[in-house]
Amino acid sequence: MHHNRKLMMSSCLTAVLAAGAIASPATAQDVEDQIIVTATKRATTLQDIPIAVSVVGEQEIARAEIQDLLDLQSVVPSLQVTQINLSNATNFIIRGFGNGANNAGIEPSVGVFIDGVYRSRSAAALSDLPNIERVEVLRGPQSTLFGKNASAGVVSIVTQAPEFEFGGSVEATYGNYDAIRLSGDITGPISESVAYSLFGSYNRRDGFVEDLGTGDDINNRNRFALRGQLLVEPNENLSVRIIGDYDQFDELCCGAANLVNGPTGAAVFALGGAIDPENPFSRQVFNNSETANENEVYGISGQVDYDFGFATGTSITAYRKTDNENVQDVDYTSLDLLNPNPNTSELDTFTQEFRLTSNPSDSRFDWMVGAYYFNEDVRITDEVTWGSQARGYIDILLGAAGASSGVLEAAFGLPNGTFFQQGQGLTEASGQDNESWSVFGTVDFAATDRLTLTAGLNYTEDRKDVFHNIQTTDVYSQIDFSPLVPLFGPAAVAGLQGLQVFPQFLDFPNAVENGRSKDDDLTYTLRAAFDATDNLNVYASYATGFKATSWNLSRDSRPFISDFPAITAAGLLSTNLASGTRFAGPESAEVFEIGIKGRFDNFRFSLDVFDQTIEDFQSFVFLGTGFGLANAGEQSTQGLEIETTWQPTDALTLNFAGTFLDPKFDSFPDSSFGDLSGETPAQFAKTNISIGGNYDFEIGGRDAYIRGDYQYQSSSAFEDDPVLDAQVGALFSNAVNLVNMSAGIELADDLDLSVWSRNLFDDEFVVFAFPSVVQAGSYSGFANDPRTYGVTLRKGF
Repeated sequence: MHHNRKLMMSSCLTAVLAAGAIASPATAQDVEDQIIVTATKRATTLQDIPIAVSVVGEQEIARAEIQDLLDLQSVVPSLQVTQINLSNATNFIIRGFGNGANNAGIEPSVGVFIDGVYRSRSAAALSDLPNIERVEVLRGPQSTLFGKNASAGVVSIVTQAPEFEFGGSVEATYGNYDAIRLSGDITGPISESVAYSLFGSYNRRDGFVEDLGTGDDINNRNRFALRGQLLVEPNENLSVRIIGDYDQFDELCCGAANLVNGPTGAAVFALGGAIDPENPFSRQVFNNSETANENEVYGISGQVDYDFGFATGTSITAYRKTDNENVQDVDYTSLDLLNPNPNTSELDTFTQEFRLTSNPSDSRFDWMVGAYYFNEDVRITDEVTWGSQARGYIDILLGAAGASSGVLEAAFGLPNGTFFQQGQGLTEASGQDNESWSVFGTVDFAATDRLTLTAGLNYTEDRKDVFHNIQTTDVYSQIDFSPLVPLFGPAAVAGLQGLQVFPQFLDFPNAVENGRSKDDDLTYTLRAAFDATDNLNVYASYATGFKATSWNLSRDSRPFISDFPAITAAGLLSTNLASGTRFAGPESAEVFEIGIKGRFDNFRFSLDVFDQTIEDFQSFVFLGTGFGLANAGEQSTQGLEIETTWQPTDALTLNFAGTFLDPKFDSFPDSSFGDLSGETPAQFAKTNISIGGNYDFEIGGRDAYIRGDYQYQSSSAFEDDPVLDAQVGALFSNAVNLVNMSAGIELADDLDLSVWSRNLFDDEFVVFAFPSVVQAGSYSGFANDPRTYGVTLRKGF
């Protein structure tokens, strides 16, 4: 461990011990009812669970107007959720670690579970939240319990089960941008042993980005959801819960704005095209074709719990289907430089979990053993081709050697009009069959009445069979320009090669590359938890994590340099075939953590400090026309997290949460942008703070409340590319300063009215930046959502 890490951990430990020393024991009413956490697969109170976890309850979700997972980060500062070019292209990051937003071949490092069922991609997890009981965010590697799916953390969503008493609610919201959100739920008994619940929602909103090219409003909402449940409890020992759900998105998303107008901007304007240069907050863009997303997510799951007396057995079986169809104008100009880019992805996922958990007894041992099976098929299609104005655009960029002059084509004995013709490009189809299984177990040993020692193990094996086929019709990208270097010099030839935007591809599997990976790993957790007093708990832990090989299912998937001799010998080498990576090997995580939790009559806090490292982190970046995937040698962060709740009066509750990080690439010599060793990883905010308050009062004998929260996130590098970061960072910031407010009143029994605003002061920042497609030197990006506000009426019965 480096000296600065030791210093930081020592200082944080001092802070932990000091916090425990100044706290006083309580004999009165605790600050709030005990909060139950189940994401560790065992029901435990938030105070007693010896891990770093944040919990957002039903009331806070409703009052904070948290509608989907994107909104959660406003109350959980260690969680970052970023939506980029598509409604379903969302990245979940915990403590700065996370990936997999825009490539169906890559599983995220943050596992998302809804009612115990794993959602393997962000597209399968992003939905309007239905009847939420609570959301639990577990920070740090959780692979001991969740196998390969949680090397950076877990987001666990728990919905309300059916009830044996009839009830329900209806809710209607109207907001700016003509937002309309309607939802309703009903629950009740079918018989003495069977209960049901039904939920439905409709969510639409005009877009807040105006597309002056097509006339569309984009970044809109158009969502529909259904969810039904059955709960069968024939006796006190057996419980069966069956859940079926369906979510549909049909949206125009997302509006990419120009951030840096590079030298190619003049060519766009010269052809009569339009962009709104370096003005992302005008919320005006220019496209020549519609940017549309259609997303269907549905599935069914069944959970069976049976009490054997000495232990409880649990089985969770689930099948899920995710279908995405997207069309984008990927050059993000009003010119037809590239034809609309259609993309589809289909995921079929089956999971099965069995576990046996000891019931409370007089024994000093509590234990859990289990097994998990995962099977998923992924299929992807994509097409990128030149548009009708591509040749004229290239003419301007090349000047005297422009394509229309025929100079380049003549140099290779080709007729004028061969290069940059509409429809030339590539069409790709790829897929992945993934099968994984794991066995796991944990043992808690009560060494004394106050000291509990825990050990956990997980063995996971993961197999992937992958294929990727591309048909390339772009003639220009197949030309070898290297013979021209003696005539025109390397700089001129490099400029010509820069327009070869459709990389030559070698389909796989082939005679050299079998398109298969097999990984296995043993992860473990060691922990000591000590009840210092009835109100103070301290713990220390060491945990490891694992994520299996990820394959780059994009057009920038290229053979490893080590395979080129065999590829050449097999006669598979083609002109301009470049080396790169097909996949990134497994990543392994470890974290040292110490923490303290306190719960008193009007105050609750948790404080933890950690040193977390991921070796061979699977770095995934957008390069302009494709995606780069590579293993970073080592990425680490040391940090401190604190959460407090203070209730100075019965009516007023104040919350503070903060995450403070010190991240860096300890080793990353082979990134897509050169050696990044010692650099701070991109999109890695070092300071994240959330401050909130809620005040309950009465008006005319009716209950009322007012609440607000403030979210701060320090600025960070936009991308690991230092050129992009310098140019975009000179003009824009990604620092976050958001204020959300709401107020509500009970109009009558079970009839509530609330008014709310998210981003009340209309803070502006850039969420994500990337190289503009076929516009070298220009950069595009996505602005945050503007201020939204509305009124909600809710009736319970």
